[in-house]
Amino acid sequence: MREDLGSMKTYTDVKDMLSKGELDLVDVCTPPESHDDVAIEALNSGANVMVEKPMARMYLECLDVVEAVEDSGKLYQHNENWIYDPRWYNARKFIESGAIGEVQLIFMAGAHGLSGPCGSGTRS
Repeated sequence: MREDLGSMKTYTDVKDMLSKGELDLVDVCTPPESHDDVAIEALNSGANVMVEKPMARMYLECLDVVEAVEDSGKLYQHNENWIYDPRWYNARKFIESGAIGEVQLIFMAGAHGLSGPCGSGTRS
């Protein structure tokens, strides 16, 4: 991947990346068990933050992120990126067209290959 990015800087350590400063935005795409920690570190470094779902694994971790957003004064976006997935977009259009009548139940199942609740592994 690094070769495909050309001159773009890449990092394997979040703290190293954040210590360089002057980041406009950090998009947190790490495994879910680190979403809150990385988001909080990025906000505290002065960067705006976008976090892929889930925001965090636990409600109290979400509150920590919200507090960091408020304290930092930076912008935050929680990304629910399935909204434009063709499967969901087309299903919504189909439902809105009235072709199947009133929806009584929606069931969704999926897998993404990460283990544990919310795809979390062990947190270190």
